[in-house]
Amino acid sequence: MGKTLAQLISDARTASNTQRSKFVTDDEIGNYVNRGYRELYDLIIAADKSYYNATQDITFGTGTESAATMPLPPDFYQIRGLLQNPDTLQARPVYARPFTNHSLNELGYVFGTSTIMLGPEQLAAAPYRMTYVPKPAQFGPAIDIVTAPTADAVVASTGVWTFVNGHFTASMIGASLIVSGAANAGNNAAFVITAVSPTTVTTATTGLVNESFTGAASASIALQAIAPTYPTVSPYQAASMTSLDITADNFDDYISVFTAVRIVEKKKQSTDTLIAVLNGIAQRVQNMAPQRSGEPEAAPVLWGPSQYPYRGLFPGTPWD
Repeated sequence: MGKTLAQLISDARTASNTQRSKFVTDDEIGNYVNRGYRELYDLIIAADKSYYNATQDITFGTGTESAATMPLPPDFYQIRGLLQNPDTLQARPVYARPFTNHSLNELGYVFGTSTIMLGPEQLAAAPYRMTYVPKPAQFGPAIDIVTAPTADAVVASTGVWTFVNGHFTASMIGASLIVSGAANAGNNAAFVITAVSPTTVTTATTGLVNESFTGAASASIALQAIAPTYPTVSPYQAASMTSLDITADNFDDYISVFTAVRIVEKKKQSTDTLIAVLNGIAQRVQNMAPQRSGEPEAAPVLWGPSQYPYRGLFPGTPWD
């Protein structure tokens, strides 16, 4: 498990020499940590987008621009590619097009505010797979749901969870529903929320078992909230996390030093040394990215094309 919010706050206090200071609160530092993580995330994907990937299968309609337009995933950040007819021998990439050219004969896509549209629309109908970079997660609180025994339940075939005391809102789409204490083991996991109503959330159906929650089950259900502890980052937040992922944890010192800079700025002291350290870590992100995809060098070719092709079975065979 990567570093937690508490550990990053402690690291930032150490770097800014405010271990025992009440000049800045942990909540304020937590806000800086979230901002630092966002900046680190951008540095990482700028160095190599393959660090963070998600996919969504889409089927477009045909004939009209409306039918050939689909909503982007709720956690969409940047596209990596769009593949037509995935998992078949007819698979082919689809490329971005300028809006003024999107209706030309060659299939391409353009973005709207929260949609992706294929053009020309007469060629759009087919299954597609979008590979994209998801939005950066943020540290945020868990919202406990007060469960109502026998009234709360999950339907395995639809992925619909009912919690009569839920009060769910659309801002929670993309967050994680975390369930424990259910009688069926398949229901005890984290599930990404894809849709909500005031008293229901919908998730994928994988692993689910029909169940009506009872008092005996002692179901403890928490929702990792989209709305973070630190409201200034709420427009940016895609989902909550309890610790850094494996990639960000490799560069966790960027977050703590970034946060220390913000604290020292508030103290109206010089940040020159900290910024130099921060720039060095940013350069390390750039330097390490090519190594991630690097492969061992291939064995050298010890022989070349034969000068006497008639002597061997094929030109260039080793015995020539």
